[in-house]
Amino acid sequence: MAMGILPEEFPVVMTVFLALGAWRISRSNVLTRRMPAIETLGAATVLCVDKTGTLTRNRMTARWLIAGDDALDLATAATESVGSPVVPESIHVLLEHAILASRPDAFDPMDRALIEAGDTVLGGTEHLHPDWSLVREYPIASDRLAVVHAW
Repeated sequence: MAMGILPEEFPVVMTVFLALGAWRISRSNVLTRRMPAIETLGAATVLCVDKTGTLTRNRMTARWLIAGDDALDLATAATESVGSPVVPESIHVLLEHAILASRPDAFDPMDRALIEAGDTVLGGTEHLHPDWSLVREYPIASDRLAVVHAW
């Protein structure tokens, strides 16, 4: 794109917005090394931060499972019972479907965390399917805004 077709004010406005973004970030004592980080953060309306080690160890841990009115704290469930924790059926179904939505050879930290939670919570139940194989994965498309797994 030639600079001649951009309005004259556009580069000035862009520079001012980046400077304001950098100023706002610096007020929070955050040092930014790359400009795209400021651009991305400036466009964010919600920032989710976790303290599970994803950023420091590239490892995520699932802590809570909530389905309807049922909730399960995975940290206390794993330590409270010697065998599998007592879990409401709605949590079983939630975790079963979350694992089936994940790739079996997961590389994503969230998928790995769900699989680990499944091993802890669903071990020894009919909700784990180690004998199933992924037949086909349908990627996101314009007419289907989800990844679909056929087992």
